[in-house]
Amino acid sequence: MHRLLQELPQQRQVPEKAVDLLQQVEEHVRGRVAVLNGVQSWEENRWEVAPLGALAQLWGANGRPSAAWLLSEAGQYWQALAEFAQAEPLMRRALEIDEASYGKDHPNVARDLNNLAALLQATNRLVGAGPRLSSGHFKVS
Repeated sequence: MHRLLQELPQQRQVPEKAVDLLQQVEEHVRGRVAVLNGVQSWEENRWEVAPLGALAQLWGANGRPSAAWLLSEAGQYWQALAEFAQAEPLMRRALEIDEASYGKDHPNVARDLNNLAALLQATNRLVGAGPRLSSGHFKVS
């Protein structure tokens, strides 16, 4: 990915090539995420989480269609490392993007809410989560 990321800023004058490079970067990121999803020891792969989180935030700021997905993945990786302060803003941003894109009753929103609830439970903050997780969302009866 390093070579592709170096080339990308130089391609602003040729939008077709920039689009192609962005697609290559996304394919590479999806491949790395697939590998990371099978990781047993997160400490060995910690070095990959910060760049993925930064890229996810950049995609979110630029409106990339895959931003919410990558934000969610990076947030879960930070949670696996017990870096809850790093995970929460990514998970909340993924939820924000998916709600705006799909509405409150979409499965992606349910996934985001579930991930956020797991993080809040892990940090013993479920009491404060009640209104956010049940106001207009998937209420448990």
